[in-house]
Amino acid sequence: MFDFYRLQLPLKYLNILITVLTFVLFFWFTPVVAQALTKAPVILDGQQLFQISDSGQYSAQERTNLINSQLKNVISASESIQVKIEKRNQLPTILLNDRYLLTVTQQDTLPGSTLDEQANIWAQQIKEALQEAHLERTKTYLQRTTFIAAAILLITVGFSWLLGWIKHQFIRVASLRLTTRVPVQ
Repeated sequence: MFDFYRLQLPLKYLNILITVLTFVLFFWFTPVVAQALTKAPVILDGQQLFQISDSGQYSAQERTNLINSQLKNVISASESIQVKIEKRNQLPTILLNDRYLLTVTQQDTLPGSTLDEQANIWAQQIKEALQEAHLERTKTYLQRTTFIAAAILLITVGFSWLLGWIKHQFIRVASLRLTTRVPVQ
């Protein structure tokens, strides 16, 4: 007769070995993948707009640092927003208030899209994000947001008090019913 118990023990160790090898191979190849796909996010007010790649002598992080600082400068200066696209060296270049912001390279494009399409998408995203950032810094917006936050706080406090009152009433009624004796007949 065949003993299944003796077979279970080696299979258990084989499963553990396969799992460990899978994790080792995964973590071994991960840095190679990360190095091949170097991208860095362009961020405005904590929102990621898009990611850009390395370009020539500039790393993706250096490019995004320059872009992010220019976006912050435009917001803090309360300047008007003009986003344009020009061709420079046969590559679409995005200008912000007639100042260089970034050049869209082939490494920046998504598969199946052209440089011009990517530049138009990013220019629109930049323009919308800057308009939203300007709006969020207006006095009217801040007042309205403060009012909404205060209203939510008051509603939450009122709801919490109401739940506490209902709990108190339920406990009071339950304790009265439990302590009241019903005459036995």
